[in-house]
Amino acid sequence: MAFILMLLSSSSCLDAFRVPKVIPATVSKRQPPKEQLEKDGQQIVESYLNTIETYRQFLLNDTVDAYDPANFYEPYAERITLEGKYLPSPYPISTQLIVSADTILYSKDKRFCFALLIVKSNYTDIKGLESGNEHPYDACAVIGYRRNNNEKYSIYPVKQFGVIGVDSYADAKRIIRYQYFKQLTLNCGGAGDVYNGKRFEQNIDDPDFFEKSPYFQKYDSLRYNFQMYREFGKDYEHPDYSNRVYEDTVIFKKPKNSRLQLLQACDNVD
Repeated sequence: MAFILMLLSSSSCLDAFRVPKVIPATVSKRQPPKEQLEKDGQQIVESYLNTIETYRQFLLNDTVDAYDPANFYEPYAERITLEGKYLPSPYPISTQLIVSADTILYSKDKRFCFALLIVKSNYTDIKGLESGNEHPYDACAVIGYRRNNNEKYSIYPVKQFGVIGVDSYADAKRIIRYQYFKQLTLNCGGAGDVYNGKRFEQNIDDPDFFEKSPYFQKYDSLRYNFQMYREFGKDYEHPDYSNRVYEDTVIFKKPKNSRLQLLQACDNVD
């Protein structure tokens, strides 16, 4: 079932020619009923959109919070001028991206989930800005976490794999599934992240994935590895904007410098 959302990734579109044509979906015994899957999928998609919209608001208002340490959400909140300058998108993100929660796997207690998302660009054409809709499909992964089953999931970026700029939903789905269902066990943490020296010995459909994967190991008494990132040798907690809520109508505040160019461009929408 498709939902509105968006997302980032990091694999060349050439990968589409290096993976099997069909990657079967593994049906886990941990899966809840279809109705719960659809409800959780919609909530995860909305949480991802909320996070991107938060960064768009930060960019519009030139706040220091506009820095996205994972470079996972912010790129979707921006548009590029024909001169190569980056500006915040003038439209709410919910109108600019079409995203599907393609696959969701759960831990036994349902407090953790691992979701594969397919994102299609649907940016409004604006004079002076690049389209952003060529090779429109991306795919990525997020981890959902809640302290109990009465809460909504907060989502956290997963950066081991991703897909950027392929031409069809089917290709994006095939590649991202191949990466996380088949190739995660070939991965180990890099020197620049919290998984440094930790080997991934489970793919996401393995029975002990949620119990033994480095993602779900405790970082300290309060946090898990997936909630952390490393920058310049220091570890920090990912900001969580999953469940902020925004109206689709946005009133632009007084722009600064290049933001004026953005508003002028918006006056010339085709």
